[in-house]
Amino acid sequence: MEIYDLVILLGSQVKKEGNQYTLAPHTELKARAAGIAWQKGITKRFIISGGYNFEIRYTDNEILKNPDFSFEAFARGRQKKSEAQVIAEFLQKEYGIPLEAMFLEELSTTTEENAEILKILLKRTTFEFAGTFMYELTEINTVRTAILTLLYHMERALPTFKETGLGVEPLFAEDLLALEGESGIEKVCQYYSVPKGGKQWPVDKIRELLSSGRSIGELLEKPNEKISPLPEEIYPEEIVKRDPKTLWSPGDEKCQHEWVKRWRQEELKPQGLRHVVTALCTKCKREVFLNGNVTEAGFEYELEPDGSLGAAIPNEGMRHF
Repeated sequence: MEIYDLVILLGSQVKKEGNQYTLAPHTELKARAAGIAWQKGITKRFIISGGYNFEIRYTDNEILKNPDFSFEAFARGRQKKSEAQVIAEFLQKEYGIPLEAMFLEELSTTTEENAEILKILLKRTTFEFAGTFMYELTEINTVRTAILTLLYHMERALPTFKETGLGVEPLFAEDLLALEGESGIEKVCQYYSVPKGGKQWPVDKIRELLSSGRSIGELLEKPNEKISPLPEEIYPEEIVKRDPKTLWSPGDEKCQHEWVKRWRQEELKPQGLRHVVTALCTKCKREVFLNGNVTEAGFEYELEPDGSLGAAIPNEGMRHF
Protein backbone atom coordinates (compact mmCIF):
# COMPACT_ATOMS: atom_id res chain seq x y z
CA MET A 1 0.00 0.00 0.00
CA GLU A 2 1.28 3.47 -0.94
CA ILE A 3 2.18 6.18 1.60
CA TYR A 4 0.47 9.57 1.37
CA ASP A 5 1.35 12.97 2.82
CA LEU A 6 -2.35 13.82 3.12
CA VAL A 7 -5.58 11.84 2.80
CA ILE A 8 -8.88 13.59 2.13
CA LEU A 9 -11.72 11.54 3.57
CA LEU A 10 -14.97 12.42 1.78
CA GLY A 11 -17.86 12.68 4.20
CA SER A 12 -21.39 11.33 3.91
CA GLN A 13 -24.51 10.75 5.97
CA VAL A 14 -24.49 10.80 9.75
CA LYS A 15 -27.46 10.11 12.03
CA LYS A 16 -28.84 11.53 15.26
CA GLU A 17 -30.97 9.59 17.73
CA GLY A 18 -31.77 11.66 20.78
CA ASN A 19 -28.46 13.20 21.79
CA GLN A 20 -26.40 10.47 20.16
CA TYR A 21 -24.69 10.91 16.78
CA THR A 22 -23.79 7.83 14.75
CA LEU A 23 -22.45 7.06 11.27
CA ALA A 24 -24.55 5.66 8.45
CA PRO A 25 -23.23 2.24 7.31
CA HIS A 26 -21.39 3.58 4.23
CA THR A 27 -19.92 6.44 6.26
CA GLU A 28 -18.69 4.02 8.92
CA LEU A 29 -16.98 1.88 6.27
CA LYS A 30 -15.06 4.91 5.01
CA ALA A 31 -14.23 6.05 8.54
CA ARG A 32 -12.91 2.62 9.51
CA ALA A 33 -10.84 2.59 6.34
CA ALA A 34 -9.31 5.90 7.44
CA GLY A 35 -8.60 4.38 10.84
CA ILE A 36 -6.79 1.48 9.18
CA ALA A 37 -4.78 3.94 7.07
CA TRP A 38 -3.68 5.62 10.30
CA GLN A 39 -2.79 2.36 12.03
CA LYS A 40 -0.82 1.08 9.03
CA GLY A 41 1.15 4.33 8.70
CA ILE A 42 -0.32 5.03 5.26
CA THR A 43 -0.85 8.65 6.29
CA LYS A 44 -0.47 10.84 9.36
CA ARG A 45 -2.67 13.71 8.22
CA PHE A 46 -6.32 13.86 7.20
CA ILE A 47 -8.77 16.38 5.91
CA ILE A 48 -12.24 15.23 6.90
CA SER A 49 -14.69 16.75 4.43
CA GLY A 50 -18.41 16.94 5.19
CA GLY A 51 -20.73 19.82 6.00
CA TYR A 52 -23.83 20.48 8.10
CA ASN A 53 -26.18 18.37 6.02
CA PHE A 54 -29.04 17.80 8.44
CA GLU A 55 -32.16 19.50 7.01
CA ILE A 56 -30.31 19.91 3.68
CA ARG A 57 -29.74 16.36 2.44
CA TYR A 58 -31.44 14.36 5.19
CA THR A 59 -33.35 14.63 8.48
CA ASP A 60 -33.09 12.54 11.62
CA ASN A 61 -35.39 9.97 10.02
CA GLU A 62 -34.93 9.99 6.26
CA ILE A 63 -32.83 11.00 3.27
CA LEU A 64 -34.54 13.84 1.42
CA LYS A 65 -35.57 12.94 -2.11
CA ASN A 66 -34.89 16.54 -3.15
CA PRO A 67 -32.12 18.30 -1.18
CA ASP A 68 -33.06 21.66 0.30
CA PHE A 69 -30.31 24.18 -0.46
CA SER A 70 -32.26 27.18 0.80
CA PHE A 71 -30.82 29.76 3.17
CA GLU A 72 -33.21 28.62 5.88
CA ALA A 73 -32.15 24.98 5.56
CA PHE A 74 -28.47 25.90 5.83
CA ALA A 75 -29.20 27.98 8.92
CA ARG A 76 -31.12 25.13 10.55
CA GLY A 77 -28.43 22.63 9.65
CA ARG A 78 -25.84 24.54 11.68
CA GLN A 79 -27.79 23.70 14.85
CA LYS A 80 -26.45 20.16 14.66
CA LYS A 81 -23.00 18.66 14.20
CA SER A 82 -21.32 18.50 10.81
CA GLU A 83 -20.51 15.20 9.14
CA ALA A 84 -16.82 15.99 9.49
CA GLN A 85 -17.12 16.52 13.24
CA VAL A 86 -19.03 13.28 13.83
CA ILE A 87 -16.52 11.32 11.74
CA ALA A 88 -13.55 12.91 13.52
CA GLU A 89 -15.01 12.08 16.94
CA PHE A 90 -15.49 8.46 15.79
CA LEU A 91 -11.88 8.23 14.58
CA GLN A 92 -10.56 9.72 17.79
CA LYS A 93 -12.58 7.30 19.95
CA GLU A 94 -12.18 4.11 17.89
CA TYR A 95 -8.66 4.52 16.51
CA GLY A 96 -7.01 7.05 18.78
CA ILE A 97 -6.34 9.53 16.00
CA PRO A 98 -5.49 12.87 17.66
CA LEU A 99 -7.50 15.92 16.73
CA GLU A 100 -4.35 17.70 15.54
CA ALA A 101 -4.03 15.07 12.79
CA MET A 102 -7.49 15.87 11.38
CA PHE A 103 -8.47 19.13 9.71
CA LEU A 104 -12.25 19.51 9.34
CA GLU A 105 -13.79 20.97 6.19
CA GLU A 106 -17.38 21.61 7.30
CA LEU A 107 -18.95 23.68 4.52
CA SER A 108 -19.50 21.31 1.61
CA THR A 109 -22.81 19.59 0.88
CA THR A 110 -21.93 17.90 -2.44
CA THR A 111 -18.92 16.22 -4.02
CA GLU A 112 -18.54 19.20 -6.35
CA GLU A 113 -18.41 21.53 -3.36
CA ASN A 114 -15.89 19.20 -1.68
CA ALA A 115 -13.54 19.72 -4.59
CA GLU A 116 -14.08 23.46 -5.06
CA ILE A 117 -13.73 24.30 -1.37
CA LEU A 118 -10.63 22.14 -0.99
CA LYS A 119 -9.13 23.75 -4.06
CA ILE A 120 -9.27 27.08 -2.21
CA LEU A 121 -8.27 25.65 1.15
CA LEU A 122 -5.23 23.76 -0.11
CA LYS A 123 -3.70 26.94 -1.48
CA ARG A 124 -2.91 27.96 2.10
CA THR A 125 0.70 27.64 3.13
CA THR A 126 -0.61 25.34 5.87
CA PHE A 127 -0.91 22.63 3.23
CA GLU A 128 2.29 23.21 1.29
CA PHE A 129 3.39 19.70 2.24
CA ALA A 130 0.45 18.24 0.27
CA GLY A 131 1.51 19.52 -3.19
CA THR A 132 -1.96 18.90 -4.58
CA PHE A 133 -2.06 21.20 -7.59
CA MET A 134 -1.37 19.57 -10.94
CA TYR A 135 0.82 22.35 -12.23
CA GLU A 136 3.16 21.87 -9.27
CA LEU A 137 4.10 18.33 -10.26
CA THR A 138 7.77 18.61 -11.15
CA GLU A 139 10.83 16.42 -10.90
CA ILE A 140 11.55 17.59 -7.37
CA ASN A 141 7.95 17.47 -6.11
CA THR A 142 7.20 13.96 -4.90
CA VAL A 143 4.53 14.66 -2.27
CA ARG A 144 1.30 12.70 -2.61
CA THR A 145 -2.32 13.40 -1.72
CA ALA A 146 -5.23 10.96 -1.97
CA ILE A 147 -8.99 11.10 -1.72
CA LEU A 148 -10.54 8.27 0.28
CA THR A 149 -14.03 7.04 -0.50
CA LEU A 150 -15.91 3.95 -1.66
CA LEU A 151 -15.66 2.52 -5.17
CA TYR A 152 -19.05 3.62 -6.47
CA HIS A 153 -18.47 7.18 -5.22
CA MET A 154 -14.87 7.29 -6.46
CA GLU A 155 -16.16 6.70 -10.00
CA ARG A 156 -17.66 10.20 -9.87
CA ALA A 157 -15.53 11.90 -7.24
CA LEU A 158 -12.08 11.40 -8.79
CA PRO A 159 -12.90 13.06 -12.14
CA THR A 160 -14.60 15.88 -10.23
CA PHE A 161 -11.46 16.55 -8.20
CA LYS A 162 -9.21 16.25 -11.24
CA GLU A 163 -11.36 18.73 -13.13
CA THR A 164 -10.70 21.40 -10.52
CA GLY A 165 -6.94 21.00 -11.03
CA LEU A 166 -6.23 19.06 -7.84
CA GLY A 167 -3.51 16.45 -8.30
CA VAL A 168 -5.04 13.73 -6.12
CA GLU A 169 -4.85 9.96 -6.30
CA PRO A 170 -7.63 7.46 -5.52
CA LEU A 171 -7.48 5.58 -2.22
CA PHE A 172 -10.28 3.04 -2.13
CA ALA A 173 -11.86 2.37 1.25
CA GLU A 174 -12.42 -1.25 0.23
CA ASP A 175 -8.68 -1.81 -0.33
CA LEU A 176 -7.96 -0.57 3.18
CA LEU A 177 -10.70 -2.68 4.76
CA ALA A 178 -9.22 -5.73 3.01
CA LEU A 179 -6.04 -5.22 5.06
CA GLU A 180 -8.02 -6.60 8.01
CA GLY A 181 -8.08 -9.95 6.26
CA GLU A 182 -11.07 -12.19 5.54
CA SER A 183 -13.36 -10.34 7.94
CA GLY A 184 -12.73 -7.05 6.17
CA ILE A 185 -13.21 -8.58 2.73
CA GLU A 186 -16.49 -10.18 3.75
CA LYS A 187 -17.64 -6.87 5.19
CA VAL A 188 -17.06 -5.24 1.80
CA CYS A 189 -18.75 -8.08 -0.09
CA GLN A 190 -21.76 -7.95 2.18
CA TYR A 191 -22.04 -4.22 1.57
CA TYR A 192 -22.03 -4.72 -2.22
CA SER A 193 -24.56 -7.57 -2.08
CA VAL A 194 -27.19 -4.96 -2.97
CA PRO A 195 -26.89 -2.24 -5.65
CA LYS A 196 -24.75 0.80 -4.87
CA GLY A 197 -24.58 3.98 -6.89
CA GLY A 198 -27.45 2.84 -9.09
CA LYS A 199 -25.98 -0.50 -10.22
CA GLN A 200 -25.15 -3.97 -8.98
CA TRP A 201 -21.41 -4.50 -8.62
CA PRO A 202 -19.91 -7.99 -9.17
CA VAL A 203 -19.45 -9.32 -5.64
CA ASP A 204 -17.50 -12.41 -6.75
CA LYS A 205 -15.05 -10.22 -8.66
CA ILE A 206 -14.71 -7.90 -5.68
CA ARG A 207 -13.86 -10.85 -3.45
CA GLU A 208 -11.36 -12.15 -6.01
CA LEU A 209 -9.59 -8.81 -6.32
CA LEU A 210 -9.37 -8.09 -2.61
CA SER A 211 -8.39 -11.67 -1.68
CA SER A 212 -5.48 -11.57 -4.14
CA GLY A 213 -4.21 -8.23 -2.87
CA ARG A 214 -5.33 -6.32 -5.95
CA SER A 215 -7.22 -3.03 -5.90
CA ILE A 216 -10.97 -2.86 -6.24
CA GLY A 217 -10.22 0.10 -8.48
CA GLU A 218 -9.68 -2.38 -11.32
CA LEU A 219 -13.46 -2.43 -11.65
CA LEU A 220 -13.25 1.14 -12.90
CA GLU A 221 -11.83 0.80 -16.40
CA LYS A 222 -10.44 4.33 -16.53
CA PRO A 223 -10.87 6.04 -13.12
CA ASN A 224 -9.15 9.22 -14.39
CA GLU A 225 -11.41 9.56 -17.42
CA LYS A 226 -14.11 12.13 -17.95
CA ILE A 227 -16.55 11.51 -20.78
CA SER A 228 -18.76 14.23 -22.26
CA PRO A 229 -20.77 14.55 -25.48
CA LEU A 230 -18.83 15.33 -28.64
CA PRO A 231 -19.51 18.90 -29.88
CA GLU A 232 -21.71 19.06 -32.98
CA GLU A 233 -19.04 20.86 -34.99
CA ILE A 234 -16.54 18.00 -34.56
CA TYR A 235 -16.62 15.33 -37.29
CA PRO A 236 -14.08 12.57 -36.52
CA GLU A 237 -14.38 11.02 -40.00
CA GLU A 238 -13.28 14.31 -41.56
CA ILE A 239 -10.34 14.55 -39.17
CA VAL A 240 -9.22 11.08 -40.24
CA LYS A 241 -9.41 12.01 -43.92
CA ARG A 242 -7.34 15.15 -43.39
CA ASP A 243 -4.67 13.45 -41.31
CA PRO A 244 -4.09 9.70 -41.83
CA LYS A 245 -1.84 9.61 -38.75
CA THR A 246 -4.87 10.14 -36.54
CA LEU A 247 -5.07 7.51 -33.82
CA TRP A 248 -8.02 5.16 -33.86
CA SER A 249 -8.74 1.58 -32.96
CA PRO A 250 -9.90 -1.14 -35.37
CA GLY A 251 -13.65 -1.12 -35.96
CA ASP A 252 -16.43 -1.97 -38.33
CA GLU A 253 -16.15 0.31 -41.38
CA LYS A 254 -19.92 0.11 -41.86
CA CYS A 255 -20.75 1.16 -38.29
CA GLN A 256 -23.18 4.07 -37.91
CA HIS A 257 -20.95 5.83 -35.43
CA GLU A 258 -22.26 7.29 -32.20
CA TRP A 259 -19.39 9.45 -31.01
CA VAL A 260 -18.65 10.68 -27.51
CA LYS A 261 -15.78 12.93 -26.53
CA ARG A 262 -13.24 11.38 -24.18
CA TRP A 263 -10.91 13.37 -21.95
CA ARG A 264 -8.12 11.33 -20.43
CA GLN A 265 -5.48 12.31 -17.96
CA GLU A 266 -2.31 10.41 -17.21
CA GLU A 267 0.33 11.27 -14.64
CA LEU A 268 3.89 10.97 -15.91
CA LYS A 269 5.71 10.62 -12.62
CA PRO A 270 7.75 12.50 -11.79
CA GLN A 271 7.86 14.53 -15.00
CA GLY A 272 4.33 15.85 -15.39
CA LEU A 273 0.92 15.18 -16.89
CA ARG A 274 -0.54 14.16 -20.23
CA HIS A 275 -4.02 15.17 -21.41
CA VAL A 276 -5.55 13.48 -24.43
CA VAL A 277 -8.89 14.20 -26.13
CA THR A 278 -10.33 11.60 -28.47
CA ALA A 279 -13.70 10.75 -29.96
CA LEU A 280 -14.91 7.22 -29.22
CA CYS A 281 -17.66 5.33 -31.00
CA THR A 282 -19.73 3.60 -28.34
CA LYS A 283 -20.71 0.86 -30.82
CA CYS A 284 -17.55 -0.30 -32.57
CA LYS A 285 -15.08 1.33 -30.15
CA ARG A 286 -13.33 3.22 -32.98
CA GLU A 287 -11.24 5.98 -31.40
CA VAL A 288 -10.13 9.17 -33.16
CA PHE A 289 -7.44 11.49 -31.78
CA LEU A 290 -8.66 15.09 -31.58
CA ASN A 291 -6.21 17.01 -29.42
CA GLY A 292 -3.83 16.69 -26.52
CA ASN A 293 -0.99 18.17 -24.54
CA VAL A 294 1.67 17.11 -22.09
CA THR A 295 3.43 19.05 -19.37
CA GLU A 296 6.94 17.90 -18.52
CA ALA A 297 9.37 19.56 -16.14
CA GLY A 298 7.47 22.84 -16.27
CA PHE A 299 7.11 23.01 -20.08
CA GLU A 300 3.89 22.35 -21.95
CA TYR A 301 3.77 20.73 -25.38
CA GLU A 302 0.96 20.27 -27.87
CA LEU A 303 0.74 16.62 -28.87
CA GLU A 304 1.10 15.67 -32.52
CA PRO A 305 -1.63 13.43 -34.03
CA ASP A 306 0.62 10.40 -33.58
CA GLY A 307 0.93 11.14 -29.85
CA SER A 308 4.48 12.50 -30.00
CA LEU A 309 5.60 15.80 -28.50
CA GLY A 310 5.14 18.88 -30.64
CA ALA A 311 6.28 22.45 -30.11
CA ALA A 312 6.47 23.90 -26.62
CA ILE A 313 3.69 26.31 -25.62
CA PRO A 314 5.35 29.20 -23.74
CA ASN A 315 3.81 30.64 -20.60
CA GLU A 316 0.28 29.46 -21.19
CA GLY A 317 -0.05 27.20 -18.17
CA MET A 318 -2.07 24.01 -18.09
CA ARG A 319 -4.70 23.65 -20.78
CA HIS A 320 -8.05 22.09 -20.02
CA PHE A 321 -10.41 20.49 -22.52
